[in-house]
Amino acid sequence: MSTISTRLSCILSSLPTIVRFGKGRCSRRYTSPPKVDIELYDFEACPFCRLVRETITELDLDVKVYPCPKGGKRYREYVKLYGGKAQFPFMVDRERGVKLYESSSINTYLYDQYGGGVGEASNTNRRVGMALSSFASLLRGASGTFARPSAPFAVPPILYGAEGCWKSRLVREELCVREIAYESVSVGYGSSKRAILDELSAGLGIPVLFLPQEERIFRGVFEILSFLRS
Repeated sequence: MSTISTRLSCILSSLPTIVRFGKGRCSRRYTSPPKVDIELYDFEACPFCRLVRETITELDLDVKVYPCPKGGKRYREYVKLYGGKAQFPFMVDRERGVKLYESSSINTYLYDQYGGGVGEASNTNRRVGMALSSFASLLRGASGTFARPSAPFAVPPILYGAEGCWKSRLVREELCVREIAYESVSVGYGSSKRAILDELSAGLGIPVLFLPQEERIFRGVFEILSFLRS
């Protein structure tokens, strides 16, 4: 990737965070997050999915993500069979036996069940939020939308990141189009897991990609992208 295209990619990736006024960059939780068994089926460019990912970061939750880009074959059919329709986002809470469509329903559920006393921000206007999230997706064009061939990982990698981080966004887009399932560990500002992040990242911050099977760590957006595209 040329220097000019690299800089342009960085600038464009930061725009959705600016449009969303930094939502999804920080944890709003005051207690340690609970361990959950939640699966999120989404695709990166979907504005509705972004709203759910913001909530997951703000609640400091760790979830399993199954990317379902347009044209994807790995998980889209599962969503249709298990949920009844190929609509995204789709959330499954294995521990509680709950499955939900619709970002508003999913977010309400997450705050009610796993908010730890944290409620949705009092100034939250869902219509405005949806409009801004849609505009944010428009700014990214087709990035994170259409599937590309790739081999699945035998053991899902672990991504340490935050929805509102532009560097994490570039990595998530790549994981999405390649239909690579992964465990998403939320480490926004204020997260109780920042100490773990500091050790894994050697002080570089997010994103960090960890391969459990090989015990390999990739630090920084460009090192991770280089690995995923190799």
